[in-house]
Amino acid sequence: MNPKWSPKVLGFVCWLSLCGGCAALQPASSRDVVVLDSVVLSGSDGGSHRLSTFVEKSKLTVFVFYSEHCPTMRAHESRLISWAHDYRDQQVQFVLVNSELGGSVRRDAEVIRERAYPFLILHDSSAYLAKTWGVEFATHTIIIDRQGTVQYSGGLDSDASRLREDAQLYLPAALDELLAHGPVQTRPGDPLGCVLRLH
Repeated sequence: MNPKWSPKVLGFVCWLSLCGGCAALQPASSRDVVVLDSVVLSGSDGGSHRLSTFVEKSKLTVFVFYSEHCPTMRAHESRLISWAHDYRDQQVQFVLVNSELGGSVRRDAEVIRERAYPFLILHDSSAYLAKTWGVEFATHTIIIDRQGTVQYSGGLDSDASRLREDAQLYLPAALDELLAHGPVQTRPGDPLGCVLRLH
């Protein structure tokens, strides 16, 4: 190594070499991780959805990773439905993402009817989105803007399988901050749902 380099520079070079240019250690919420125009997913509505076009419809899109039999997911249904209605007039759309093994578009459509969800389920058949965004648990939530930039990655709230009135509501807080044209100051909570069975 060059003896003229300062200890600070030397430390950075060592760190850079250890992380292989840092690409492997970028957080799941790093910018431009997913090239949205190349991702087309089947929806519970029977259509095919190119994500770049899908997210252009709204100021913000909320992706909630879904597991049909997860108690945490079931417990949050009413809260998610309420939030989807509350933020609709502010051009925020909600969508569930099914990346689990054994999932199917047909079953997703049945679930939408059975549970009266006011949003789509997108079928991530190869778990591409889950793996790219570093998602491991049901109810992990990603907010992206029209440009496809990840603005939030974390939990819905501080509740697991039982909803409490004094819960910390991470998702609405993040949405309110983004809709007020500010950066997200809310600490991303941990997703508390079941481990996803990915492809």
